[in-house]
Amino acid sequence: MGSSIGCSGVSADPAPPEPVIPIASITSVAQAAGSGTSAPAAAPALGLSVLDATHWVASDTGGDAGVWRLGYRFDGNRYTTSGYPPWEESGRVELVEVDGRRMLLKFDDRVYDGKDDDPVNRWVEIAADDQSFAMGGMVFQRQPHEATVAADSEETAQR
Repeated sequence: MGSSIGCSGVSADPAPPEPVIPIASITSVAQAAGSGTSAPAAAPALGLSVLDATHWVASDTGGDAGVWRLGYRFDGNRYTTSGYPPWEESGRVELVEVDGRRMLLKFDDRVYDGKDDDPVNRWVEIAADDQSFAMGGMVFQRQPHEATVAADSEETAQR
């Protein structure tokens, strides 16, 4: 740590580079200018908002389990699930714990197939690009709005 021997003798370690603050995390002009003494901006805390207002879909077009599709929608602390073969579930969702890119979610006040169901806790791992998450051995992909509308139409037609 302090010095190293090079071909020109003893030299001091170079000063650490100034932290790079991603533009998306800049909240003030002073932060953008940098004071040289501030720590880099912390990454935003992972929370339910990463899942919010989006349709997430996992599916398989064949294989051992046959053809299936399962979708989740999160809206604040509420969720709905639908799929094919028919699967209807809804209830509340609560963030219990965060561990890196993983969140422990509690699904509560669950109604499955029109009947009350027990609460469950499930680990959800969010991809670094926030475009997918893994839960229960399935990978759910964030769906663009157009794909969500098409999936809803297809699902309604199958009922």
